[in-house]
Amino acid sequence: MDELTYLKNFNMGREIELAGQFLYEAIHTFNKLEHFEHEAPINYFLYHASVGFERLQKVILVLYECHDITSYENLREKIKSHNYVKLQNMITECTKIKLKPTQNSFLDLLEDYYRTYRYGGYELPTENIDVRDFLVRYLNKYFNNEIISFAEYNVEKLPKYKKFIYKVIGQLAKLYFDIIQKKARVLNIYTYELNYDSAAYKLFYGSYEDDSFTELVNNEEFALKELLIFMANHNQNSKFWEFLKNIQPLELDIYQLNDYLEDICKYKSSSTLTDMVTTLYEEFEKTDLIERKEMLSAIGNPNICFDYDEENDIEEEL
Repeated sequence: MDELTYLKNFNMGREIELAGQFLYEAIHTFNKLEHFEHEAPINYFLYHASVGFERLQKVILVLYECHDITSYENLREKIKSHNYVKLQNMITECTKIKLKPTQNSFLDLLEDYYRTYRYGGYELPTENIDVRDFLVRYLNKYFNNEIISFAEYNVEKLPKYKKFIYKVIGQLAKLYFDIIQKKARVLNIYTYELNYDSAAYKLFYGSYEDDSFTELVNNEEFALKELLIFMANHNQNSKFWEFLKNIQPLELDIYQLNDYLEDICKYKSSSTLTDMVTTLYEEFEKTDLIERKEMLSAIGNPNICFDYDEENDIEEEL
């Protein structure tokens, strides 16, 4: 295998996995939004979406445009900038595939953000640009300018914004991966083979209605909720379950349980829960708290097997 084929096969495969991780982070950050009042999560969302899509775009161009080392070096010079629209135009030229208006507009959004705001916090106040404007302008383009205030919190409107964003990101990501997959097969390489446990595998190989990542987000939340229901209702027994039952529970507020789970189901750390647990820990003697934390550390630890019966295994071997 020559070095250019190696780069297309292995290096670009790693780029796809990295792109998937960035997009996965972007999706989950957007899922945690309750309004558009705070700048940090919107900045985080746009940054990760920008990097994720740029990496996918460049993988496509490497597969299509690099026929030898010279063409590869030339392409590297062309794609050094973070010009998403230019990269897409290059992709369209070599694949003849055109994007939907919502997808082109989303790339415009990412390019505007990356070019003008990536380090916007360092701008002087007179030049300061509000990162929230990028997202709100994009959504208002497709929702009749109905977002008036950043602080607006409307439980009826927010889900449809999320569903729209998940669809735009999902369809564009799936399209890019499909282009990569088809070209790799023509080249007889395996750039599209991803680690099963990776975020990229979830995104690109998952089968979702209309290629929208709404179903991915919902499925992950449902899986966690099903686990909670199972734990609350099952009548089976195991050494791990006995271990959990033998840990004395803290006196948490049962009426705040759903509030805690609201954050947890969105993979969001609950500050209220953390503060409550920290406060209750202050009532423990130092040695008792150390022992409790050691027991808690065993939960979810892959190096500890609760249900392994060494005696039975030995008898079976004999």
